[in-house]
Amino acid sequence: MTRSRESLRFLISLKAAPPRARYVVGNPHENYAMNTTSAAAPKSHSVRWLQGVALWVLILAGASVIGFLQALYLKPWLGEPTAAQISFAATNLLILCVAYVFAPWLRANTTRAQLKIGALWLALTMTFEFESLLAHLLDLPPDPFFADHLVTGGGFMLGLTVLLLVVLFAPMAGARLRGYRGRPN
Repeated sequence: MTRSRESLRFLISLKAAPPRARYVVGNPHENYAMNTTSAAAPKSHSVRWLQGVALWVLILAGASVIGFLQALYLKPWLGEPTAAQISFAATNLLILCVAYVFAPWLRANTTRAQLKIGALWLALTMTFEFESLLAHLLDLPPDPFFADHLVTGGGFMLGLTVLLLVVLFAPMAGARLRGYRGRPN
């Protein structure tokens, strides 16, 4: 009889103990604490800014290589407009591929975190493009890189707008393509 009381006390003490954080096993992107009452549980909504900047630098390096290959091979072979279109498509594809491949490393678990990384990439891209935008607004001779973003004839910056939208939504699209749905907040 005393053994059953001891085992009953043991079971009651287990239920009274504070819950520990359990981690989801399998998908590294969803490796956040299921129960956040533990102080050791990682925050699932935290944004990894340094990783975001590092991936943007990787995108910038890749876009520079694409621009170099465009000037060296595509322009002489296909002509200016076709080379610019291929380079534009390749740059957008590069951005989406980097977001897709590095989504687990970025660990942006929520839609909000994915959009924050996209906003960081957008701000960095706009800072990088500021000189070209300023030259366009002041009617100075356009930078050759910026001229690729302009639609011929109208001067409407449709290409740059599409590029900036791709940059903004690429982390979310990359995570979704990997199967990481994220939580809404």
